[in-house]
Amino acid sequence: MQIIDTHAHMYDYIFHDDIESVINSCVVSHVTKMLLPSTNFSDIVDAISLKKRYETLFDVMCGIHPTNVTEDILTQQKLLEHHVANYNFIGIGEIGLDFYKNTTEKELQIKMFHICLSIASQLSLPVSIHSRNAFEDTYAILKHHQHGNLTGVIHCFSGTEEEAKKYIDIGFVLGIGGIITFKNSHLCDAIKNIPLKNIVLETDSPYLSPHPHRGERNTPANLIFITEKLSEIYNTTTTEIITSTTSTAKNIFKI
Repeated sequence: MQIIDTHAHMYDYIFHDDIESVINSCVVSHVTKMLLPSTNFSDIVDAISLKKRYETLFDVMCGIHPTNVTEDILTQQKLLEHHVANYNFIGIGEIGLDFYKNTTEKELQIKMFHICLSIASQLSLPVSIHSRNAFEDTYAILKHHQHGNLTGVIHCFSGTEEEAKKYIDIGFVLGIGGIITFKNSHLCDAIKNIPLKNIVLETDSPYLSPHPHRGERNTPANLIFITEKLSEIYNTTTTEIITSTTSTAKNIFKI
């Protein structure tokens, strides 16, 4: 089996002391590829460094997390353009909107989101979308930039069935992670009528560990708990879940 984790921050400092053992556990768990999103410019450097050490296991995305957008957007735009011009990234991400705690920088986030999507469209690269308390704006902006070649993953999808269908209708798939296993999650009901082909796996490691490891450091090896939950929802085997999600991930990211 080949399992792809479409969103894992494996360059995070929390893995520095035991990265080799973590990677070994992932390989034993059949995780053959981990996609590394970046949230700032230092992340990009760290992710590329990890990719160089474990060439076949990792691929890197280039992006700015919405909460890391600054007023000096022009400088950030130039840095992004510099990075994508000098490295073969697999996608643009993690980008998007986050209005969970602070909406005072809403317009800055929206402006940078437009910039990142324009870069992705110009390079025909898929995107990894972060959207928290921002569905309406996220959907409207993605739809605005959809001219036939924009695709990607709605990272850590936790919305409604209606929202899921809207994202799918404009060419995106849903990233499903540990939240699907939480006892108080409504996500099972939200995706049960969504075709399996529109779903990919992710962990968001080291965050959002699935049950029964909620609250602990997350790793891609925990994808097994997510595939088991999805097999219950779709009344199928974990093998079918893995086969479908791997195929979709390969198609989206041209792996």
